[in-house]
Amino acid sequence: MEQITPDKKISLQMVLDQLKQENLAPADADAKIQTYIESKPDVPNPWYIQVMVGFSAWLAAIFFLIFLIGVFRIEEKSFLVLGLLFCAAACFLKRMPKDVDLFVIFLNQLALIANVTGQVFILIWVGCTFRDETPICLAAIILQLIMLLVYPDKIQRFATPVVIISAIIPILQELSIQFSMHFFIVAVAAGTLAVWLFLFQPFFIKWADYAHPIAYGLILSFLHLLLVSVGEGYEYDRMFKGLVGGCWWPTTVGLMLCFWVLIAHIFRFYKQPLEKLFLIVLLASGVLAWITRESPGILGSIFILVLGFYRSTKLVQALTIIFLAIFVIHYYYFMDVTLLTKSFILMGVAVLLFMTRAFLVCKCCCTKEEKPCI
Repeated sequence: MEQITPDKKISLQMVLDQLKQENLAPADADAKIQTYIESKPDVPNPWYIQVMVGFSAWLAAIFFLIFLIGVFRIEEKSFLVLGLLFCAAACFLKRMPKDVDLFVIFLNQLALIANVTGQVFILIWVGCTFRDETPICLAAIILQLIMLLVYPDKIQRFATPVVIISAIIPILQELSIQFSMHFFIVAVAAGTLAVWLFLFQPFFIKWADYAHPIAYGLILSFLHLLLVSVGEGYEYDRMFKGLVGGCWWPTTVGLMLCFWVLIAHIFRFYKQPLEKLFLIVLLASGVLAWITRESPGILGSIFILVLGFYRSTKLVQALTIIFLAIFVIHYYYFMDVTLLTKSFILMGVAVLLFMTRAFLVCKCCCTKEEKPCI
């Protein structure tokens, strides 16, 4: 049997042979897997195709709304009825049996457009009825939870946490609770960490069709929330100044604790003693948190980046790198220090990232018999 080594491309057959040799797979595993693959439905479209489909649905819904409102002059009372009808039609189109591939694509896009249009109609009715932002946000949250259950679509499930978290922000602003934004961002970070750490547990695997899109939606929502910290001097900053209390270090402290929990979980997963490298990583992240205490986006992005490396999710890594670049550039140009100090800070961030990546690559790729890769 061909030995699995880090420098070789691993195939499914090699993994099966290794599992059989270690008595971790039954002798008929090949036949069972082949039967499962043959019975498995077609592979869904790649994520970027689904993103474009979702964007096109929003675009189509906007033009469709303009057409309906402009041509038929819909009254305020009719928006609720039309919204419910469109949402019901979307659920029916999504759940009806489909046989022809091209027809499936058309009906899925039509259902998504009807879903978006129906939700917008209902929110317009709520806005016309109550004339306030809070009822609109509460209605958006309730709508997302209902459609999450009755409308079986990955784009809807991905959008649910994004819309809900975005809707909570105006509610917090309306309540004007001091420092509430700090608790909210840390709560979203903790929830995101919990979902991604247990994403491949038996319970979540059973609900993978729901859990995976929601997990990605939480990542995007968390990174979007961190953008609030880069609005210094703009209207965006004045909008949330009362919610943050004029400082960002509480958020940074909370994110540092989430990062430490993640690092401890990684070390425990790879059965590494909590010594030396673990303490070095904790110390380095603590120093970074102190240096960037007024810019939590940097530590938050590194937290998500390490989580992406740990789960080997390239999409999360790529998305986080984009946000990390935004936060680092903002922090670099708005610092009231010398260029030498800025250089040392950038070097410290790079060292922390290299250390974390080297550890994860070493533990994921090296076998027990080999020496460490670094």
